[in-house]
Amino acid sequence: MINGIEGLNGVSEIEIGKIKTGEKNKKGYPSKLDYFKIVRPTKKGKNYELDPVMEQLPDKPKRLDITLAHDDIDKNFLNYFAYYQGYNDLKCRGNGQRAIVDGEKEVKCNGSRCKYWTEGKCKPNGILKVSLKQKPSLVGYYFYRTTSWNSVKRIKESLNYISQVTNGILAGINLKLVLKEERNDHGNMYIAHIEYPGTVLELRKEAVELARAKKELQELNSNNRHFSLPNQSTSSKSEEVTAKVDNQDDISDEVKMITGAQRKKIFAMIGKITDWMEKQGVNPNKEKVRKQLMKDFSAAEGEKLESLSSDKCTYEQADKFISWLEDKSKVVKDENFKLEVVESA
Repeated sequence: MINGIEGLNGVSEIEIGKIKTGEKNKKGYPSKLDYFKIVRPTKKGKNYELDPVMEQLPDKPKRLDITLAHDDIDKNFLNYFAYYQGYNDLKCRGNGQRAIVDGEKEVKCNGSRCKYWTEGKCKPNGILKVSLKQKPSLVGYYFYRTTSWNSVKRIKESLNYISQVTNGILAGINLKLVLKEERNDHGNMYIAHIEYPGTVLELRKEAVELARAKKELQELNSNNRHFSLPNQSTSSKSEEVTAKVDNQDDISDEVKMITGAQRKKIFAMIGKITDWMEKQGVNPNKEKVRKQLMKDFSAAEGEKLESLSSDKCTYEQADKFISWLEDKSKVVKDENFKLEVVESA
């Protein structure tokens, strides 16, 4: 039977509301808030109204009970440099190393040294996706957007630290999104960050419990597989047929796929190679450099590597490719090193 539309294998994360620390005043100008305001789309979908969840919170809340959906920091918190013309015309988006201009052209991103930044056109953008304790949802999330450099930095650093303490566990940890008032030479400012409401030992204990539950689910999935079908016999009594398969030869263990951390490390290492090539007067096409390195790895290791996507590249392949790139980086500065790639225009 033909079933399953090609390409529909992703996971949807629906924005059911916004967490805001600013709004327009009566004159239509942006105005900052010293508390979190939660809104949702109206039925017509064009405007926003106060979310009923605000009734369950203290007046003008500065702390929200939240959980995250992923262990991968960058999936929970998108962060990048962006230059918009008008309301939603994205002209440039970068990460401090690479940038995409007009949605197609890849250039080097200079971050705070870029002319768009110095002209005030480019700003840091952060989008945090959370579930609220008062209104949990499996696929519906509240989005907190900020263009404050301090808030982007603090949120990312908060998640980095918590992830280090829990050995990478973030999904399901009980956290708090906090808006803290600080003073500088220009007056008061409000900076968002994430906290764990407890001690390091309590955080680690919660992470261990989540890791244990995750492991039990994986073992249940690989060792016990059930299916049920209605009995279609002519018997008047309807019965359910249940089959259980336990550790048979035709049931393979779950294959662990490439992680976000592995992919990030691979792109960073490839970036160093292309940076060195640029210093040698070569203007490489970075996409073709990546493909060529993957092709060379496949030939050298006898293991075909065509993609770094999470549904095609395994954890083991990624680990081998990282080791191979580390060896490659040791000889990349040799004057005899050559990589046959097409230079970009």
